[in-house]
Amino acid sequence: METLQSVETAWSAEFQEGLMAYGGFENMWPEIARVYESRERTTNMALLLGDAQVREWETGETRDVDHFAADSYEIGIRKWALTAGVPKTYLDYDELNIVADKMGDLPDQIQPHYDKLCWDTLFAGFTTACWDRQIFFSGAHPNATDENGAATFSNLIPQALSPAAAEAALIRLKSIRKAHNDDVFNRCLPGKVKCFVAPSNEPLANEIFRPNGAGMPFNRLGGMAEVVPVGALSAHPTYWYLWDSSLNHKPIFLKVNRRMDELVVLDQPRDQNVFWQDEIIAGVVGEHEVAYFHPYCIIGCHP
Repeated sequence: METLQSVETAWSAEFQEGLMAYGGFENMWPEIARVYESRERTTNMALLLGDAQVREWETGETRDVDHFAADSYEIGIRKWALTAGVPKTYLDYDELNIVADKMGDLPDQIQPHYDKLCWDTLFAGFTTACWDRQIFFSGAHPNATDENGAATFSNLIPQALSPAAAEAALIRLKSIRKAHNDDVFNRCLPGKVKCFVAPSNEPLANEIFRPNGAGMPFNRLGGMAEVVPVGALSAHPTYWYLWDSSLNHKPIFLKVNRRMDELVVLDQPRDQNVFWQDEIIAGVVGEHEVAYFHPYCIIGCHP
């Protein structure tokens, strides 16, 4: 009984310690996803997508109002669970410390889960529509224009990574602007533009954006973007992305209603799993969902 009574305390401590060790993993998803802590079962993202504009206001005139919720783009929740079972025999024979170490490994699965969820959503952006009813990486997004001056803008470059394609993507990123006043969406400040590539494309990307230095041939794209190799892109080696983080706009929206940070342990003798299966069960649950956010701030590219 003493062993069982100490299980929940020991395992919870190991689990929390594991959560604190997140920095040891490849945590790329916060780069591309805005996290929204929510208590709403359904969130209308149209409230988050509009931008208010500064306008001159003459005395006696009625003020113009920018309405954020002109449309509806609702995102709900999905439930997720991470559950592990341990035979009670291990605890009866003083294996508590070994199993507790295993509980500390559970958080190792949570961070990659978020990572996969966000990157898989971005990968699907070449075939999946977003809130403006266009494919997320599309040549016909409404509400803005680009260097071509058309009534729509494109955040798609259908080309493999090369110096010419990188320059075209950078020009496009800098030129996307509001159609009604020509205000640009992306400031592309030094050090804020990032090029996400598969590890296999990292050498080429590094050469394309190689900073200019003494004794080196002049590189017109030198230092224009930081190259970020992403392990998740190994499954899509021809995909690459150019993102401007100047305004902290993100292409992906991660709505979190319930964090996966509370370990529940069913270890009491009267618990059904203990009494009937002779097994201790521990796990965490979460509620979260992903959606597309800003197509303005990122260029998606693949041949």
